[in-house]
Amino acid sequence: MKSKIKYLIFFLISILLLNSCSTLRKIYIGLGGTTFAPPRYEALVYGIVENDKVNRMGLSKIYVDKMYEINMHKMEHIIGEKYKIRFNSPTEIETYTEQSYCIKFYDDFKMTINGKEYTIPKEKIEEKENKWNDGSITVKYKCLVPVNILKTDDNEYILDIGEIEIVDKTGKIIKPKEKIPTLSFKKTVYVVLADKGIKYDGWVEDYPGGIKALRELEKYFKSVK
Repeated sequence: MKSKIKYLIFFLISILLLNSCSTLRKIYIGLGGTTFAPPRYEALVYGIVENDKVNRMGLSKIYVDKMYEINMHKMEHIIGEKYKIRFNSPTEIETYTEQSYCIKFYDDFKMTINGKEYTIPKEKIEEKENKWNDGSITVKYKCLVPVNILKTDDNEYILDIGEIEIVDKTGKIIKPKEKIPTLSFKKTVYVVLADKGIKYDGWVEDYPGGIKALRELEKYFKSVK
């Protein structure tokens, strides 16, 4: 009987400690977090397109990591780990490796938005080198896209970059030539307006009121600057 009472007391104390820690964490976020941030958009990898369907590879739409933070970048990490490439924006690609390597593109890009397919010739992809003070060099690839969803009301696009090969500056093969799967990208937004009780970091299509409501918020932010 005494052991049961001790166990019950221990259980109650544990619950109280967990609740207090959770409360402290919420207070910290409320006091130390951003209170004013206009809508900031990104285009993130949403999944792989297979047979005209998007494969999320087992991830829920809102993936929550071990730190209990919503992580919309998880799919990008999965693609990066497997194919060693990273999409920084609709107009920029680089390698997903400890060192910055070069990417050889073998095909024109195919970009589909609202059912319309556009071709981006591989000859139009520009290689940009950045040299840093520590002597390191990063290599990025930029191209003009027919429609940049970060600047329009469009919510998503599909991109097929074809086959690639990853090499170092001497031409040594780091990762052999392979076909990158067709990828689906969707737009996300981060916005905070504390005095109106708004704090959102997620997919634009799930924001209450969608892009129309976000455009109204943008007008408000401009008016109070």
